[in-house]
Amino acid sequence: MRLPFFYYIFDNVVSFIIRKTIVKCSALVGFEISKKEKLLKARESGAFKCVCPSLVRDAVEIVEKYL
Repeated sequence: MRLPFFYYIFDNVVSFIIRKTIVKCSALVGFEISKKEKLLKARESGAFKCVCPSLVRDAVEIVEKYL
């Protein structure tokens, strides 16, 4: 029996939460990015270059198990 697609999405989100304990972007990068000036401050600090590559790597590893 093939599982519904939402099961795979849910499983991936759970796996990501287990690895990172949180999925809200502002918490992951350590900056509130909902306003333009705060987003610019996060960019200037290099937060995205430091944090995002490992987040993408983790997400790819989780998805690869389904390919």
